[in-house]
Amino acid sequence: MSPIGETTTIEEELVALAPKVPQEDLLPYVLVVLGVSVVLLAVMAYIMVCQKYRIRIRQLSSDGCRGKVRRGWNYCRLRKQVDDLERETAENVFPL
Repeated sequence: MSPIGETTTIEEELVALAPKVPQEDLLPYVLVVLGVSVVLLAVMAYIMVCQKYRIRIRQLSSDGCRGKVRRGWNYCRLRKQVDDLERETAENVFPL
């Protein structure tokens, strides 16, 4: 037998690289993560809108009405206070 014509076959046993992850077990976790993400985005949007109104209140009340400035994160009250301050500012600029 010549060394050129011989072929040697080495067989190895099959080894699983990673176990299969069942899809049904991941669904509750994915839903929880999506739910928490939506809640966090809503909270961040609420804080950003309230912060915008708080900045506007500071701009409008810089002329001496500091006693009327409301603190807090209640969106409806902040919006109402901005409307009231803008009305007062407009009345001061254009008296009737």
